[in-house]
Amino acid sequence: NPTHPELLDFLANWFVQDLGPQKPAWSLKSLHKAIMLSRAYQQSSSSVFKGGANDYAKVDPSNSLLWRANVRRLDFESFRDSLIGMAGIMEKSTGGISFNVTEEPYIFRRSVYAYIDRANMPDLLMQFDMANPTAPNSKRSSTIVPQQALFLMNSSFVAAIVQNIVKRPEIVNAVSIQKDTDKGVSAVYRLVLQRLPTAAERKRAIDFLVMENKMQAAIKNEAAQINKDATKMAEKKLQSAQNAKTASAALVNEGELVQRVAFSPWEALVQALLFSNEAAYVN
Repeated sequence: NPTHPELLDFLANWFVQDLGPQKPAWSLKSLHKAIMLSRAYQQSSSSVFKGGANDYAKVDPSNSLLWRANVRRLDFESFRDSLIGMAGIMEKSTGGISFNVTEEPYIFRRSVYAYIDRANMPDLLMQFDMANPTAPNSKRSSTIVPQQALFLMNSSFVAAIVQNIVKRPEIVNAVSIQKDTDKGVSAVYRLVLQRLPTAAERKRAIDFLVMENKMQAAIKNEAAQINKDATKMAEKKLQSAQNAKTASAALVNEGELVQRVAFSPWEALVQALLFSNEAAYVN
């Protein structure tokens, strides 16, 4: 049963009315606009600032009365675009040929231009619940599997994102020029989570940076050979793709491979924040 029958009746009646050029009768575009500009549609999913004398979470835990937005996870394409936006490297060009979304060298264009091979779907897209392109889909499934976390932990694409986030002027100015750790932490949170850290989060971030600084020499020594081998494997894979005589060879992107190096403490902090639900969910 609908939770808001009066609202449905109102919208149905409003939908069929002809109110002039600004709202013709039976206009789905006008209906969508009205819904998306409503306060209910634009609410945050956070319940921290809601309540006061009324504990909404206890009165309506299922949110059937729409006192907040429902939390939902970003699909892979949206999450990828969000990461590129954080790094400030989104290519502005529109249109053009498709690109390989899963293999190096990476192209930092919007995911809407990604090439999809219906007969050979990349494992990465399947791990993030990409819809089957050979069949109609009204709704994607949403799963949580270890491979999604491993992508954030080990992917060279994520490494490129992390490296570019730390190179952004806001962080460089705070960390390298002003040498202000507090401002650096604030800049990282603004870029990754679009907000300032709480006092507890700031303390944890600073403690994390101190710990990473102490371990930096050991990390670089341990990662040196691993990164060297990873670079050779990436170069060999790219060379093999370029030499292939198949139709898919045309989808080899042009550009440079991601630099395989041990993360600095600030890069490690950025990657840690990317693991948070807040980075991967619509809030």
